[in-house]
Amino acid sequence: MPTICSIHQPSFWPYLGLFDKIVRSDVFVFLDDVQFVKNEFKNRNRLFVNSVKSPQRTEVAWLTLPVRQEAMLQTIRETRLTLVPQTIRKHLALLSQAYSRAPAFAEVWPLVERLYRSHERDDVSLADINEGLTRLVVEWLGVTTVLPDASSRIAGLSSDPTQRLIDICKHVGADTYLAGAGGRSYMQVEEFERQGIRLIWQEWHPAPYRQAHSPELFVPYLSCLDLMFNHGSEARSCFKSTCHVH
Repeated sequence: MPTICSIHQPSFWPYLGLFDKIVRSDVFVFLDDVQFVKNEFKNRNRLFVNSVKSPQRTEVAWLTLPVRQEAMLQTIRETRLTLVPQTIRKHLALLSQAYSRAPAFAEVWPLVERLYRSHERDDVSLADINEGLTRLVVEWLGVTTVLPDASSRIAGLSSDPTQRLIDICKHVGADTYLAGAGGRSYMQVEEFERQGIRLIWQEWHPAPYRQAHSPELFVPYLSCLDLMFNHGSEARSCFKSTCHVH
């Protein structure tokens, strides 16, 4: 039976497509030693919030972690959060205001608050908090995929983007790599087969679920928090219904 590995940069409260990738894999590795790029999903994500001008009105907005970018080529692992206590207070207040009336708020809130409080210290790495919250959601969903050490803790990886992925697959003993659709733009596809790694592609499309903030029109590609606050423990079956477990 093939051993399937997937690899992804640690993201902030990721969208459901990432968890689909994790569920369909035997091993998932955080790619944390690649360059941090601003204004992507590494330090921010989208969710519903209440409008400042009209508390009765909701809108989609960004939840962002402020970070220090001290060098152009710094990695995700090297990127540190800034204003940590203030940011945690702000995020918890915003999430409480936005989702306090959601069906599963009482069930999910202690989990979210505990995650933030566990990272309430100086010099927190962006990779640390992102890996921590992803592991938290994976465990909460009941997913059994193995999440070993991140790529920065694996010695001898190539600097070439394609070879690095192949090296990681070999390190974890995988013979199959599950790639996201975006990989087609930069990976040398034929190199995987040449080195004995079968390449398969993720095909994921958002499946509608009940959203208290938008009962008539489903809004896709939000943070996983939206599904969790809306469905609570039911999210486990709701989420898995969007996946195709190998």
